[in-house]
Parts: sequence; structure tokens; C-alpha cells
Amino acid sequence: MISSLVDQPGGGRADPPLGFLGLGHMGLPIARQLVRHGYSLRVYDPDPRRVALLLDEDYVVANSPGSLAFSSHLICSMVPDDASVEQIIGELAPRLSNGVHLSLSTISPQLSLWALKQYQQAGRGSHFVSATVLGRPPLAEQGRLTVFVCGEASAKARVRPLLECLGSVYDLGDRPDAAALVKLMCNGVIVSSILGLGYAAAFLRAEQINPAPILALLAQTPLFTGTVFQEYGQMIGHDVFQPTRFPVPLGLKDVQLILSQGVQNGTQLPLIELAQDLLLQASQSGWGELDWSVMGRVITARQPTGPLSHPLHEQTHI
Repeated sequence: MISSLVDQPGGGRADPPLGFLGLGHMGLPIARQLVRHGYSLRVYDPDPRRVALLLDEDYVVANSPGSLAFSSHLICSMVPDDASVEQIIGELAPRLSNGVHLSLSTISPQLSLWALKQYQQAGRGSHFVSATVLGRPPLAEQGRLTVFVCGEASAKARVRPLLECLGSVYDLGDRPDAAALVKLMCNGVIVSSILGLGYAAAFLRAEQINPAPILALLAQTPLFTGTVFQEYGQMIGHDVFQPTRFPVPLGLKDVQLILSQGVQNGTQLPLIELAQDLLLQASQSGWGELDWSVMGRVITARQPTGPLSHPLHEQTHI
């Protein structure tokens, strides 16, 4: 059902309509999911073709981001970059009264801090809440996203029912840039995994082995469906590398075998070379009896900033 901003939306919850900005690859399935849970939407997207994809959903079309501030107390945005969020805040902050701007976008931590300040300086009683999402469009359609939320407690309480429509919600405390930081970390793990798979495929192709069924097999084995992240992630997260499941010398041996074979088949393996360097340093540091995931400790030790003065886990509730 499409109507103009002055029309009354039909059906939906008794709550005031939800403002929704951005109907891209993730925004569109998220909007559909919210409608399925009874929300009436007032939507804006600069591309009217994206709005039309909502088809018979319960929504009203707005002609600008700022116009939503006069009809919705809760405004959700899912836009592609910092510049888009800045533009939205430039229109919303001077107009939105006693409301919440819920940003689902992956944005810079600096922008999260800036956004909070804009609403505070506007003096209209509105809040900015960052809730980054982990997942792809099919998971958004199914309401199976992973959501990291941070911000002022009362503002988070207002948006919590909405977020629970989207998937599993994890509260990272009141630090305003926590959700952005955690999402960047997650994307870093994804990028590193993609690189690892890419180098693995190159290694197999150099040996005239089709990588497709092998990589598919990895996705089905217990080790790669969660054990690696569960066991090694816990060790690295707590900086505790015992009991030793796979000691540093054995890890170093395997890494050197991979590199030796890479030399023979002409495959460049920079990630494996890095692992060798880290394992050698672990051995030289007297950590040879520990699990090879102690590479995580070596990486931390190499950082110029030293340990965090305010560990995030102290204010994270997961």
C-alpha cells in the first residue's frame, strides 16, 4: 500500500509510525521484516525504484529525511556510508524532538561520536543509537541478523523491541562507538577469512586440484562450522592458551610444510608467512609449550599502543 505522507497508513501496530531511511540491499529486507512484525513505516529513499520494491507492504512515502522528524519519534536508517548518515543527521537533528535516531549502518567510530554530539547540541531531547548488523540480505529477510547495539540506556530500551524483530541482539553498553568498532572487527575477520580461502584455492589449483569441492567440504566439517572460532576465539579473547590443543612447535612445523610446498608449486602465501613469523616469535618469547593460538598474544604485543586502558569487555553485556 503506497500513499502520500499526509495519508494515514492502514493496519499495523498502535505505535506511532516508524520512520525508515534507506531501502538498499539490506534496508529493503529489514523494512519488510519490520512490516511483518506489525510496524507501519514512513519511508524515504532517494531512488523511487527502491521504494516501489516494497510492493503491497504497509508504508507511506516521505519526500525527504527531515520530513520524517515531524511524523515519527523513532527513525531508523540503513544507508551505505558516513556521508549519507551525516546528511541524514543534518536534517534530523534540528527537527526531531524527544525521539531516537537508530542507525543500522556500518559507520566509522568517529562518526558515531559526532552523531551523538549533534543530537545533544540540538537540545531537542533526542538520542542517537548505533546498532550495527552482521548478516546478509537473506538473513535479514528471515529475521536472523546479529545486532550489536550501544548507547544511552533509555534510548536503547525504546529501540529494543524493534531490534529483536531483526535477530539476536547484543548490548555493548553505553560507549557510543562500541557497535561501530565491533562491526569493523567482525568485517576484519570476514576479510581475513576470504583472503585465507583465496590463498587456499590458489594453493590447490597450483597442484591441479579443484578447490571447489574441498572448500565446500570445509564448510561442512565441525572444525570449520564453529570449533575454530569457539575454541581459539575463547583462548585469544581471554589471553589464556592452555590447555594446549596444538602446541607452537607443531604449528610451526605445519606452517613450514605449507610454505615449502608453496615454493615448489609457485604459490605466494603471505598469510602463512606471517603465521610463521608470529610462531617463531612465540617460541623465542618462551611460549613454545602453549597452544598455537598464542599468535594472538604476539599480535597484541606488537601493537604500538599497548594494552587498552578501557577494555571493552568490561562494559559489554553479551
